[in-house]
Amino acid sequence: MATVDELARDLVGSLSISEGYLIAVRWIDNRYKQLVSRVRFKHLRKIGAVAIPATYATGTVAVTRDATSVVGTSTLWATTPTVATHTDWWIKIASAWYRVASVASDTALTLATAFSEDTVTANSYSLVKRLHSLDSGARWLGDFVHTRTGFNMGPPMPLEALDREAPGRVLTSQYPRRVATIGVDSDFYIQVEFYPYSVDSEIAHYVYWNLPTELTITSTIPRQIDPYVLKEGALIDAYRFLKSKARMAGEMDIANSWRNDEFAQETRWEKRIQEAVHTDQGADDKTFILSMYGGHRQFGDIMTARDHILSNWSYPG
Repeated sequence: MATVDELARDLVGSLSISEGYLIAVRWIDNRYKQLVSRVRFKHLRKIGAVAIPATYATGTVAVTRDATSVVGTSTLWATTPTVATHTDWWIKIASAWYRVASVASDTALTLATAFSEDTVTANSYSLVKRLHSLDSGARWLGDFVHTRTGFNMGPPMPLEALDREAPGRVLTSQYPRRVATIGVDSDFYIQVEFYPYSVDSEIAHYVYWNLPTELTITSTIPRQIDPYVLKEGALIDAYRFLKSKARMAGEMDIANSWRNDEFAQETRWEKRIQEAVHTDQGADDKTFILSMYGGHRQFGDIMTARDHILSNWSYPG
């Protein structure tokens, strides 16, 4: 397999740019990132998993209007590991959802904003993890599959669509059927919301496309990318570099010649991009990839004895 070092030496050698070797490495890296930003190349495709904690609703709560402190009775908020972390957990006591800022003990938690409804003394409630951060490298998202049942939730819908479909988020279910993109967390990882909220802990697998890694001198060019394709792109930068050198030397005729080569090379580069895309985009097998995580049932509620058996079957990992 070709390395960036080999390609950079080939590039500068073909144009006798003795001082341009190190910058040629950066040209190659930039053209690689431009190439994989056009479409979802398969060598960047991964399978991720996200754990969905169960909705917690044990005991009752009391909270006063305009207060941020919530007092629980028969609750185990700090003892329950997933709740104790309180990251992106939300609580619904009356009508609205409030983000949990911290969990002080089994019977005390603090809201991020003041409770803006009538005071309650012994209310039921729902405590759910609404936001889920995905893999740190995820750039684009594909289908999500509920692993236990094999239900395909499809790709995430926009948050606005879920808000129109379920503005109050009042439902809980045996497993979620919708997934929506929310935005990013403090580390800029993509966040999603599953709905309806699950009464039991579950897991979902999803297809995603990873951010491309940086190509350095010692990097091996991904085998799915033909080196000549990247060279065609980097030649644009090489011609631009030589054009600038000629202009600085006052050699305007030579600079214009390099400019013409630059423009012609941009056209060739676009053709090479299309060739690379067509080579990579053969028969898509993402459905097959996800099916190994979801058993044989692809969608729907448990309606038959067969569905029930498959939903509880332990498939070999």
